[in-house]
Amino acid sequence: MRIPRAYRELGEPFAERIGRHPLVQSTRWVEAAGSLTVIFDPSVSFDRVANSLPEPNRPLLPPAEARPQPLWRQFLMPALALVAAISGYGLLAQAVVAAAALPIARRGVRSLLARRLTIDVLDTTAVSLLLATGDLLAGGVSVALIEAGERIRQRASGRARRVLRNWMGRSPNGVRLLTNGGEPRVPVDDVRVGQRVVVYAGEGIPIDGVVVDGTGAV
Repeated sequence: MRIPRAYRELGEPFAERIGRHPLVQSTRWVEAAGSLTVIFDPSVSFDRVANSLPEPNRPLLPPAEARPQPLWRQFLMPALALVAAISGYGLLAQAVVAAAALPIARRGVRSLLARRLTIDVLDTTAVSLLLATGDLLAGGVSVALIEAGERIRQRASGRARRVLRNWMGRSPNGVRLLTNGGEPRVPVDDVRVGQRVVVYAGEGIPIDGVVVDGTGAV
């Protein structure tokens, strides 16, 4: 399974926790790839393993950066860097631009530690050279554009993940389960073999099954 970047600091304790399950033979956590491999008894489903994990040795809390932030807060630092670069208020402006550039530097350092040459490494090098040569305007504008682009990319990626989840039936509204009294919505995980779900035009097909009534184009 792949662990999202925002939660990767939880990968090792989660691997340790799931590795203590009696049905699990071994786990392998690769932080650089965000990859957790679980080798377990093939005679049981992974749902059985996941639903009966041992208690964690310490609380597994999501990191603060994983929690959603208001739009204004996400773009605050890029905006401050741009304003500081244009104003040119000496050491204060340099400090603001440098603070806004810290996330770029952290991403670049992580890439180097993972022995990967990424765009973050190039951005870090470019911004560092601009600030070292005293070109505050170019450095601040670059930081603002890079960080604003990164936030736009993250927001677009989040929307794409939500769309994919909806296509796969993982809509937060659940699926329509056909009953004698109507079509109540239930979580997709609550649907059992033999039950019927209702899918209307434009909706994703949430489960594998057989069409028993109606027609449509997929």
